[in-house]
Amino acid sequence: MLRKKLPIYLLIALLATGLSPLYGLFDVQAGVGIAGLSYIDDASAAASGKFVDTSLQALTFGFAGHVHTMEQDVICIGIGPYVVAGPGMRYSGDAGGTNVAFSSSQFMIGGEVYGKILATKVIFPYVKFGYGYDRLSTRMNLGASSAETKLNGSGYRILAGIEIPLTPLIGVFVEGGSTESSFSVSGVNVSGDKAKGGGYVFTIGLSAIF
Repeated sequence: MLRKKLPIYLLIALLATGLSPLYGLFDVQAGVGIAGLSYIDDASAAASGKFVDTSLQALTFGFAGHVHTMEQDVICIGIGPYVVAGPGMRYSGDAGGTNVAFSSSQFMIGGEVYGKILATKVIFPYVKFGYGYDRLSTRMNLGASSAETKLNGSGYRILAGIEIPLTPLIGVFVEGGSTESSFSVSGVNVSGDKAKGGGYVFTIGLSAIF
């Protein structure tokens, strides 16, 4: 009987100690996610009222890396860059009551502060606050007409997540939160306008520590 129970005891011991990440100086995260965002005219510019209110449902790909300091078995604090790309987004909007189709792409790059609790041993909760550059390039198709609109600006994102180690060096993570940006608009009949918006983001992926 003791021999049959021994593997269970070993598994519990591994979960409690062996799978805890190796303490290192760097970590990286790579993931795929979804985003639900809305952008509106901010009514603050002389050309306000020309930007078409736009909603977004998107598949995104992201990468983040951090250099950090650790209080072993307690907490990890880090800072580093993040990159998010949405190469094949689909938008919907409204122009005078007529449905509009958009074929668009998004690119975000910036820096973030990262804090992770290590005292929980097996599942590691964390939070992030990031700020950086945000760019949207949108081609509007309305019947036989088309026009491209570009939004360039900056914004922040706030995320909370958990990391679960698979080995001492590799883990999986799930995170979600909100993002908000402000833009200058350029394009046919909209140049000089301003826009703002944001929404939710959700990502799952792999992490590694060195």
